[in-house]
Amino acid sequence: MGGAAAGAALLGDALGGGGGGPTVVPAPRRRTLWSQFLPKNMAALYAARSALILSESAADDPRYKELPPRFGRMRLLDGDSSVRGATGSTGYNTTVYKVVNHDDGMAYVLRRVDGLRRTTMSPRVCEAVSARWSKVAHGAVIPLRGVSVHGAALFFLHDYVPGAQSLAERFLTGAGAAAPLPEALLWSVACQLATAVRACHRAALAMRCVHNPARMLLDAFGRVRFNGAGLLDVLEAESKKSLAELQAGDVLGLGYLLLALATRSAAASATPQESMERVAAAYSPEFAKLVHRLVSVRLSADDAVSLLAGRLGDEVSAQYVMVDALDASLAREADNGRMLRLCIKLLCVLERAEVAGDPSWSEQGDRYMLKLLRDHIFHQTTADGAAPQLDMGHVLEALSKLDVGHPQRVLLSSRDGRTLLVSSFAEARTMLNAAYDELRRGVGPSPA
Repeated sequence: MGGAAAGAALLGDALGGGGGGPTVVPAPRRRTLWSQFLPKNMAALYAARSALILSESAADDPRYKELPPRFGRMRLLDGDSSVRGATGSTGYNTTVYKVVNHDDGMAYVLRRVDGLRRTTMSPRVCEAVSARWSKVAHGAVIPLRGVSVHGAALFFLHDYVPGAQSLAERFLTGAGAAAPLPEALLWSVACQLATAVRACHRAALAMRCVHNPARMLLDAFGRVRFNGAGLLDVLEAESKKSLAELQAGDVLGLGYLLLALATRSAAASATPQESMERVAAAYSPEFAKLVHRLVSVRLSADDAVSLLAGRLGDEVSAQYVMVDALDASLAREADNGRMLRLCIKLLCVLERAEVAGDPSWSEQGDRYMLKLLRDHIFHQTTADGAAPQLDMGHVLEALSKLDVGHPQRVLLSSRDGRTLLVSSFAEARTMLNAAYDELRRGVGPSPA
C-alpha cells in the first residue's frame, strides 16, 4: 500500500470509517450561543449604562427652564438641587445635569454655575478656555466640549461617563476606620493622573484641583478621569497666580490626593506628618516614598512621571489585557450588527403590502425566493412538522452565510411542500440587495 493510501486508510479508521466502508467526516460543531454575544457581566454593565443615559426627569419638571434650549432629557446628577446656594465640589454654587444635546443626540454633563459677576462670564474668556482645553487629548481627562452663558448663569459642557463615581464618593464618604485600599489600585491612580497632569502641562494648562477627590471619577473598568477641565480657568480667570505656580500645585495636589486615598481620610492633608506615618505603616516603602516626595519636594510633572517609571509598565500591560478583552467583545458585537442590518433588510422587503401599486410585489420573482429562505432560517420544524425547532446555531450560521454571500446551496421548500427551489446564499444576497435597492429608489419623503 502506498504512503498516501496508507495515510487515507489510517484517517478513515480514526474517523470511524475502517473496514472498507465509506469515510464519514463529522460536520464541524457550530459556535455555542454564548460565544456570539457579550459576557453576561459586560452586557449587564452596558445595559445599566444605557438605562442611565435614557433616564430623564418628568417633562413638566420646572428645572428644564434652567437649561439652554438646545438641551433636553435632563436628569440631576448631584441630588436635590432645588435650593439654590448649595456649594458644589468646586466651591461655587453649581447644579449638575445629565442632558442630551438636540444637535447631535449625544448625552453630556452640563454644569450650571450661579451667582457669578458679569465680568467672570466673559464670552471672550469662555471661548479662549474652550479652545485651549480642546488641545488636550488624554484618557484620564474628560473633554470640555464648550463653555457658554445663558441667562444669568454660566454653563460648562463635558462628556458623560455613565455610572462613574467620584473617588470621594467611592472611597472616602463614611469610610471611617475602613480597611486600607489595595496598593495596586493606588499605583494605578497615580500612574493615570500623573500622565494626565503631564499632558495638561505640556499644553500650557493647569488642572488646578487635582487634590480634590470629588473631581476625580472612577469607572467600572478602573479608569480614573479628571472631571473639571476648564472650570477654574474661567471661574478664577482673574487669579494672580502664575502658570508655574498652578502647575506646581497640580503635582502637590496629586500627592495630597494619594495621601487622602491611602489613609481613607479627606482631611489627611491637614495633618501630613501623622498621615504619612499611617501610609508608611500600611503600604510598601516604595509607595510611601512616592507620596512623601510628592508632598514635600517641588517637582515638575515630568519628575512625577519619572518616579512612576517602574510601575508604568504594569499599568500599560493591564491596559493591553483590557484592550484585548474589549476587542474580542467588539468583534462579537460587530457580527451581531451585521446580522441586525441583514434582518432589517429582510423585514423591509418581506410581506410588504404594496409597492408601486402592485399588491403582490413581495410574493413575486426573487422576493418569493427570499420568503422561502426566511422560512428556512427562522421557521424550522421537527421532522414530523408537529413542533417548532428553535436552533439558534442554525439561525446565526445561516445569517452569517447570507451576509457574506457564501456559495453553499440550500434546498428551499414552500410551507405546503409543493414548491421546491435550490439557491445559494450568494444568489440570495444579490436578490435581497436588489429588492432593498428597489424599495429605496421608490421611498417616500421622511416624516417630519
